[in-house]
Amino acid sequence: MGRTELLPDTGMLFVVDPPGRGFWMKDTRLALSVAFIEDCGRIVEIADLEPLSERIVNTAKPYGFGLEVARGWFERNGIAVGDIVAIPRNYRKPGCD
Repeated sequence: MGRTELLPDTGMLFVVDPPGRGFWMKDTRLALSVAFIEDCGRIVEIADLEPLSERIVNTAKPYGFGLEVARGWFERNGIAVGDIVAIPRNYRKPGCD
């Protein structure tokens, strides 16, 4: 990834198609948290990730999106598993409206 900073209250949304079960931090120098989000926007897991780790973090359920933010952001903002994320319309799967 190569980034050395992430502005406050910003993140990166990864579209995973087809849905996946693993995520890693290779070449990522920032301490991040990731929300694994199913196709219709429900958060199925949240994990803290270690910078530069090549360990694959596996999820129990497939996910269609990964939302990376500064480590601890989800907890500080009261966001938890089961919450719904508004997915941009052009990325929504059929039946999610």
